[in-house]
Amino acid sequence: MGEAGLGKTAVLDAMRVKAAAGLMVGASKADEVDHVSPCALVLLALRSGRRPLLSAKAFEDVNTLVDQPLLPPGTPD
Repeated sequence: MGEAGLGKTAVLDAMRVKAAAGLMVGASKADEVDHVSPCALVLLALRSGRRPLLSAKAFEDVNTLVDQPLLPPGTPD
């Protein structure tokens, strides 16, 4: 987060272009209004675009994990 107009989006766009030269890259936009469900924007980025990062089957597999914690309970931060 940070003040509007600092160039956060421009920096991320430049990084995405550089990374796309040798890697598959996914992107999405987030606004506070987009907080519909946990990980929704990550899932959107993985399955969107001309060449989605995940196949339909792999997406289904990941989508079943949305409500799972990233770390097991009791794991130190």
